[in-house]
Amino acid sequence: MINLSGFLDSLIGRKFTTDSVSFTHNIFVLSNNIDREINDYFLSVLGAKDVNLELKNLSSTNAFEYFSQEYLGVVAKVATGSEQ
Repeated sequence: MINLSGFLDSLIGRKFTTDSVSFTHNIFVLSNNIDREINDYFLSVLGAKDVNLELKNLSSTNAFEYFSQEYLGVVAKVATGSEQ
């Protein structure tokens, strides 16, 4: 299990602490346990049906995958230090 500070450390290269919190998404998911296709996961979380959704991994690193669409951001397949 990776904590948010560890994830941000791998993203920006240093430990990260916050003085306050703000959100860019209404829902942000950080999980290595998404057991279906990412498009299906987004549709189920957003409650959408019969929508043609083709998400692309927006991450530029092999340390994680990042997907974003309308009120939802998902980070998946986060590599631990030994997996990078």
